[in-house]
Amino acid sequence: MIYEARPSTTPCTTALCSWNETTIYQFTGNTDAWGGSVSAVDSAGNLYGISFFGGAYRAGAVFELSPTQGGWTETIVHNFTGGSDGALPTSLLLGHDGNLYGTASAGGNGNCDGFLTCGVVFQLVPSGGGWTENVIYAFTGTTDGAEPSGLIQDSFGNLYGFSICLNNPDEERCGNDPYGYYGFIFKLSPSGGGWGFSTLYNSLGDCYEDPNHFNGLTTDAAGNLYAVEGGDAWCDPWGCYGMNCGRVVAVPSGAVLVSGGANIFQNLTSDANGNLYGTTNTCGFGTPSRTDGMVWQYSP
Repeated sequence: MIYEARPSTTPCTTALCSWNETTIYQFTGNTDAWGGSVSAVDSAGNLYGISFFGGAYRAGAVFELSPTQGGWTETIVHNFTGGSDGALPTSLLLGHDGNLYGTASAGGNGNCDGFLTCGVVFQLVPSGGGWTENVIYAFTGTTDGAEPSGLIQDSFGNLYGFSICLNNPDEERCGNDPYGYYGFIFKLSPSGGGWGFSTLYNSLGDCYEDPNHFNGLTTDAAGNLYAVEGGDAWCDPWGCYGMNCGRVVAVPSGAVLVSGGANIFQNLTSDANGNLYGTTNTCGFGTPSRTDGMVWQYSP
């Protein structure tokens, strides 16, 4: 379901006052965007989100929830087919131009070195009372990676996201590399009516024999780009080799701003003063026994 939470109309005198929750839409589990999550809102109050497995073809969907006098109405913006239009969406944003942009972790035209389709970056444009999808980049699973996610946009309209490279006996992607599992950060720039693709950074070798994929991106007010990476679910006190590889890096320089203390740095955001904020799902600074995660701040 999708819900709304509002503070109580009664003045709160402590830090423990609860909020009032209201369910604004209950997914039906049929061909709608069941299991969906909201990730964007426009100036009219319409909500937009993605469903990983929902939609008419069970390959994912993009949906809109619009406030009406009688409640909220769901509209399926796009049903992914699993073909060249993509499948299994992973991120969505409302662009500065009013179009929706997102990533789908499967589908597309490539075949990922003969194994699977690799995913796409898509655009959804309002058209004739509906929406038209355009695939603005299809991943090949080679030097661009596969399974894109984490899409953000800067003030110039450039899109940034991350993809992954998998190398193991079941999934041969990005060539034969001993590190096995790492990530790319990519950029898509609008140019001459199309989009130019480039990779800005990869985590190859950032931590030996540890899965180093990216989990979040953000830009600050000055336009600088930052990423959080790390991927092992276990906590260990013995540094990088001991699977304690979570970090925050500047892109594209790779300068490490925060290192260690946890394995998975899960997300990233910034404020107007250039401070960075995020969370981890394990560990914490201090003794190795702190394993419940943390909320952290980095100030330049």
